[in-house]
Amino acid sequence: MKNHHLLAPLSLAIFLSSHSVEASLLGRSLTGAGVDNNADTFEAYYDDDLGISWSRDASMFKTWAVVSGDAANFVNSIISAVGGRVYDTPNKYDTPANSGYHDLTAADFNTSTGNLSWFGAQAWVGYLNNIEYGGYSDWRLPTIPATTTGYDSTSEYGHLFYNELGGIAGRPISLVHNANYGLFANINDQSGHYYWSGTEHNTTPYSARIFSFYSSAGGTQLKDNTTLSAWVVRGGDVAAVPLPGAVWMFLTGLLGLLGIRRNQHSIDQPN
Repeated sequence: MKNHHLLAPLSLAIFLSSHSVEASLLGRSLTGAGVDNNADTFEAYYDDDLGISWSRDASMFKTWAVVSGDAANFVNSIISAVGGRVYDTPNKYDTPANSGYHDLTAADFNTSTGNLSWFGAQAWVGYLNNIEYGGYSDWRLPTIPATTTGYDSTSEYGHLFYNELGGIAGRPISLVHNANYGLFANINDQSGHYYWSGTEHNTTPYSARIFSFYSSAGGTQLKDNTTLSAWVVRGGDVAAVPLPGAVWMFLTGLLGLLGIRRNQHSIDQPN
């Protein structure tokens, strides 16, 4: 006799396991990577809509500079980690002009405000990759499509603002948001403040695309401007997604029951 009546609960278990991770923002603990070194807190959130991981701290550069206890030495470590230079599309703000690279100085970093030039932001990302933050070496700045204008709802930033945090165009995210807003720390949504993207302007590569959490407005800014922040992301998840314990217990019980019935079936068979 076949165990058809056991297929329904088994299917239910598979359904539960596949749907237990459908929340759009999934907390990830980068053990040993966070400033608190606490495995019970999250340093990143995986957005399973876009397939990217956001650092929990939207101003992680400033946080780390403070925690370092020596901001000047911290900046020197960042500059050293990338060989003192950031490469880009040749433009007039390179050093020297149109060389395709920018030689970094301390002026690219403001540890008091947490703001950086675009070159400083790229160096910060390079530093995280150099130390393999969280065990990964492919952190980056979010991207913004070259055709984005006005209120930005199509970029990675725009998706976070509208789809994940419940923002409304023209309103600061701290004033209009959903419960996910509380997952993150230090989002700067002051009027006039923007975050860098890793996307250079397609026709004027001396500038890069930017995003505001004050209104979701996009735009461009000269790369040497040091009044913007850097929020780092990584393509893909930063941790494996295990089945919840309750589902494992359910599956284990089912498998055990199947084994018992199989043995009983064998005993009942005539010789």
